[in-house]
Amino acid sequence: MERTQLQGPINATLFSPAQLQSIVLSNNQLNGTLDLGTNYGSQLLLIDLQNNSIDEFAQGTRYSKELLLHGNPFCQKTQSSEYCIAPQQKNSSYATPTGNCVARSCSAQQLFSPNCNCANPITGILHFRSFSFSDFQNGSYYILLQAAMMEAFKSDKLPVDSISLSVSIEWMLMITLK
Repeated sequence: MERTQLQGPINATLFSPAQLQSIVLSNNQLNGTLDLGTNYGSQLLLIDLQNNSIDEFAQGTRYSKELLLHGNPFCQKTQSSEYCIAPQQKNSSYATPTGNCVARSCSAQQLFSPNCNCANPITGILHFRSFSFSDFQNGSYYILLQAAMMEAFKSDKLPVDSISLSVSIEWMLMITLK
């Protein structure tokens, strides 16, 4: 809910749902003292509250995942806080690893597959409206997707040698399929 003109203080119960993986509330008018409480969800990997009006941070329990507070009045008062460092742009990506293949050339219409074969690819881009995870840097999700797709093709008796995924994440999840 970034840039949605939310305003007011943040209640610690916001961070407690067990299945919650990320909270992105940056660029709003949230204010007051940020208190994560002691019962934040164990799967909560990211809290992004950049560019709000948070002027205090109650650091009772040590939150050890990614907390972004850059651009809040709290950070102007406390320059040394690790949470106030401007985050670097992350280039999250994943690509199917290729096998240890002996180099050989394929025809112009073919690609070298992860299984070391020359293949006639069917390519496409998968666009996701919603997904059940937010840790895009965890390659295991893509490996599971790849395996599920291969199983679906095999169950339909389609002649698929391999599935190659390349993932790009900027403003949305986009997976290129070959």
